[in-house]
Amino acid sequence: MEKRHKVLFQQLEDYRQETLKAIDGEWFHFGTKPADWDTQPPKLAVLVSLLQEQPQKIQAAYKDRLEAEFPATESGMHTISQVLVRTIFHEGMHLASLHTIRRCLGK
Repeated sequence: MEKRHKVLFQQLEDYRQETLKAIDGEWFHFGTKPADWDTQPPKLAVLVSLLQEQPQKIQAAYKDRLEAEFPATESGMHTISQVLVRTIFHEGMHLASLHTIRRCLGK
């Protein structure tokens, strides 16, 4: 992987980690699950607020580089905008799972 590619993904990971730190907990890291939590997760209002702030933070961080090209990832993405589209799609998959769980629970 080229250095520019590593730098880009490190910046995106740094942004993700910054968001996780903003909720001050270890609840949403890779491999975690609610059954393992030993403290209360953030309130829904906090999560909603963080999600609402994301577009402005992403735009501030990447607005001048959204279409700058880097060596393609294994899935063929080669711009920040493509990575963001994939990330948003992936988050939508999580949301769909949550909706399905709620529906199964009758809520």
